[in-house]
Amino acid sequence: MEAVKLLGEDVKIGFNMACQIAFEKMTGRIFDFEELKSAEGQAALVMSVILAMNPDSGITMERILTEAKAKELTDARVAIYKAIEDWCEIPVVEQQLEEEEQTEKEDAGIARENP
Repeated sequence: MEAVKLLGEDVKIGFNMACQIAFEKMTGRIFDFEELKSAEGQAALVMSVILAMNPDSGITMERILTEAKAKELTDARVAIYKAIEDWCEIPVVEQQLEEEEQTEKEDAGIARENP
């Protein structure tokens, strides 16, 4: 488990089912890599890891949105992505490419069925 400095605190970074559920409760959406493309999704990811891995932290979503520096958030996201890769035992980038390839295959199948 890695630690990063965020808003003056050493924050433990990891990823597990608790992080995923925290993300889903916070956003009301299923955890999906597509969700991480938006600033809202990225902030929710960081906050979900803080809630799950650092339950005694004083960091809130409001503080992340208004006080965190871009470098702090980037460092946290990079560490989280590495933790996701470790948890999934599959590189995140590889998984994203596989999902895109599957979508393309499904779209091609639909196109063949409906000429």
